[in-house]
Amino acid sequence: MAVVRVIDRGSGISARVLERALDDSFTTKSHGSGLGLAFARPALEAHGGRVMRSSTLAPHPDQGTKVELLLPF
Repeated sequence: MAVVRVIDRGSGISARVLERALDDSFTTKSHGSGLGLAFARPALEAHGGRVMRSSTLAPHPDQGTKVELLLPF
């Protein structure tokens, strides 16, 4: 399995936002389209892959968000 992992060390995102992060047109930005992960998920799934995501809110020492794109080869 090939894995692309993106991790930030920001303040993290809530469980509600994390749950909706793959929904079409969902964004927390005033000028965002909300199509990034919503587009990536069906493309990965069509090839047997998946999108994994997790987040830990501040002030936890391991705060931040992780998104992993997994694709079999």
